[in-house]
Amino acid sequence: MNGKDVEYDFLVHNVSEKDQKGYMAIIPAFGDAMVFGDDLEELEDGIRFMIETEIEDLKKAGKPIPKPDRRSKYSGKLIIRIDPVLHEKLSLESKARQISLNKYIERKLAVE
Repeated sequence: MNGKDVEYDFLVHNVSEKDQKGYMAIIPAFGDAMVFGDDLEELEDGIRFMIETEIEDLKKAGKPIPKPDRRSKYSGKLIIRIDPVLHEKLSLESKARQISLNKYIERKLAVE
């Protein structure tokens, strides 16, 4: 699935169970818009259809259409504020593993 011509970000989840494949996509720009497909090609077609439908519905309702966000650039920097106790705990855990605090947090966030 390349989704290169889709102008809105979407997040794909594999929802396969046992012998039955399945995928779900969420399109954040349109709130709770979810799409399901048996394979990635079907899912991508559904994403395009959902976006077209959402835009048509917003136009009919006279509501603003979200700006396309697919071409967003991310710097890799993220500034957050956390409880000092949690900061200390994470810092100590990263030192124990002999890696930087940034790398440690990145690894913890990457676990799903």
